[in-house]
Amino acid sequence: MIQSLFVLARYGSLKARFEMNMNNPLISIIIPCYNSSKYLEEAVESIIKQTYENWECIIVDDGSTDNTRELSDNLCKKDGRIKYVYQANSGLAAARNTGYRISKGHYIQFLDADDRIHHNKFEDQLKIFRDNPSIGVCYTNYQTFDSETGNLTGHFSPEKLSDNPLEDLLFKWERGLSIPIHSALFERSIFKIEDIFNTQLKAKEDWHMWVSLALEGVKFYFLDKDYAFYRFHLNNMTRDAVSMLFYMMKAVQVISEILPDKYRNSFIEKSLEHLKFHYIEAIVNNPPLYSTLFVDTGHGFNGSENVRQVLNISGSNDFSITFGIRWSVKIRRFRFDPLENRFCKLKITQVIIETIDGSKMLDFSVLKTQMLTNGRVMDDGYIDFETPDPQILFSLSEDVRQLTIQGEIEVYNPLVQINEILRQKEQLIQSTYTWRVGKFFTWFPEKVVDGLKKLFSKKP
Repeated sequence: MIQSLFVLARYGSLKARFEMNMNNPLISIIIPCYNSSKYLEEAVESIIKQTYENWECIIVDDGSTDNTRELSDNLCKKDGRIKYVYQANSGLAAARNTGYRISKGHYIQFLDADDRIHHNKFEDQLKIFRDNPSIGVCYTNYQTFDSETGNLTGHFSPEKLSDNPLEDLLFKWERGLSIPIHSALFERSIFKIEDIFNTQLKAKEDWHMWVSLALEGVKFYFLDKDYAFYRFHLNNMTRDAVSMLFYMMKAVQVISEILPDKYRNSFIEKSLEHLKFHYIEAIVNNPPLYSTLFVDTGHGFNGSENVRQVLNISGSNDFSITFGIRWSVKIRRFRFDPLENRFCKLKITQVIIETIDGSKMLDFSVLKTQMLTNGRVMDDGYIDFETPDPQILFSLSEDVRQLTIQGEIEVYNPLVQINEILRQKEQLIQSTYTWRVGKFFTWFPEKVVDGLKKLFSKKP
């Protein structure tokens, strides 16, 4: 009898605790951060000011080289609900996945380090979940603000998703359907895998996530309030527009692989035609050309020694670009990306390094024998890049504080790149066709042969 009473009391205690937790559920906020310490404190402050207090904030430092660690340590001391975790540079998608795996909340909030949210966001969105227990996502309006001044620059109200959110997400995004990830609050149970975000994608990984959730039949709810704030870095908008178009092309490819047959081709066709015209607009704005040097000191290309510079080209297509290393380091390998997001033809004529002992010109004929590239090496010494991500890799064993690369470069007309977009479209559609045909012929013999056997086994 006493044991039974104890069990009942224990059950009652657990039930009460469960009900209390459901009435006051934990929200996990995941903030990926890469060299964004300038804005991080502002993002975290928008969380601390929430009227709802049962939350944990996980800052995922994705290999930052600024003072992110020191700032995060101070924030953790300021509020015990804030946690910090470091990982080698792996990209935005991987950082978000790391934060999700560590998190313990019943609800999940993703927030980028340079954005912020309204102080009533959690409280009001939780009310929506309580009143609508079947929904898995609650998203809101958002506003944009100037990175430099902090002034609000625009108000955006995402189109309310219909009863068929998959078709809306696939075919209405080009008409302005945009759901910033930090406007949403997610019920944890809707995520079926720990790696929510596809790490193949450098950007638009949230687009892939939205489509995946719609395919799972997750229900969405739109809350008509301005509860998310997105920072516009106005100085970088033109360059980012060019980069983003190629990232979106990759996203189109990855998303198309998970779509049902009836949507695949029309999604590819519509998406890449739309991107083509936006690419023309981005190119017309004449963004600066950037080169990047990646340095391997024996630990791989981890991002900490990357140097990015504007590439200046003379009228005769000659160029000379100098990369300063933050400190004199022993280089094992270096990778030279001559242009970001542009097709080009390139010839390197000289590589000069500066060491503690002075400058010296490397024997390029020797250096060239160890060269690896994703371009096509031509007989005249040029390398032809039919990719918007040109790369040249060299082995080196020198203590370097500065490296200069000289040569000739021809940047291809934007029409070449536009044609490449259209070519990729055709490739995607063709690969879809091939997949379908292969699937058909896999199915054909077994089904048809069995049917014929049954047919001919029947007695007249």
